[in-house]
Amino acid sequence: MHDRTTDDQCLLGRTIRYAVTAIAAVALLLYVPLVLRAFSNTQASLASLLVYSVPQVLTFAVLVGFPLGVFVSLGRRIVTRRLATAILVLAIGCSVVSVGTMMSFVPMANRAARQTVAGDSSRRQARNELTFTEMREHRNSAVEAGLVGDARDLDVYYHSRWALSCAPLAFVLFALSVVTRRAVRQWVLGGIFCGALAAYYLLSRAAWEAGLAGKLPALVAAWLPNVVFAGVAACLVKVQNRYS
Repeated sequence: MHDRTTDDQCLLGRTIRYAVTAIAAVALLLYVPLVLRAFSNTQASLASLLVYSVPQVLTFAVLVGFPLGVFVSLGRRIVTRRLATAILVLAIGCSVVSVGTMMSFVPMANRAARQTVAGDSSRRQARNELTFTEMREHRNSAVEAGLVGDARDLDVYYHSRWALSCAPLAFVLFALSVVTRRAVRQWVLGGIFCGALAAYYLLSRAAWEAGLAGKLPALVAAWLPNVVFAGVAACLVKVQNRYS
């Protein structure tokens, strides 16, 4: 029992190191087009652009990097229930931090970037500059004014922020369902992750368009990818339990 606990602790530490490394790598990749944009626009300050983009870059870096670190770190390893629980707790923590960032820091940074970097001092706010509270208020105002399209657009965007913040948890559930019962090679897990990421993006885009077109309720359109991934994970675990 002591050896298993020690192995779990070592593997958890390994997972954290891989996740932090993956988050940093994804963040650097996301900064590349921003740097190129700053150099191509003589009016844009590179320092200001980099600073104001930190909240959004970190949010997406955690979204992609944390699950990637989990996938790769678990290669050739058997994941115990204790370790899986610890990783899920970390995933929940990442989602909570992402919610807080998307709720306040991202809108504030986007607003400051528009005013400082783009030189647009108008008071009209874009939807990516609205906090969750402001977005609900704008949505309700649009409903009262009979602007159905605008209200639907804000509703989809509002729920999508919540769903995107919880995406790391959905990805980690999927990862654990793949590796819980047997060791899987790292390159196989890397390929599975890339395929899962592509599937998540395509499903999100399709659901987003369906939501904007009114074919799906905004709540369903936003959360559908997360629910699908969680459902696939549950099915995989059920199948593994049946044949284990």
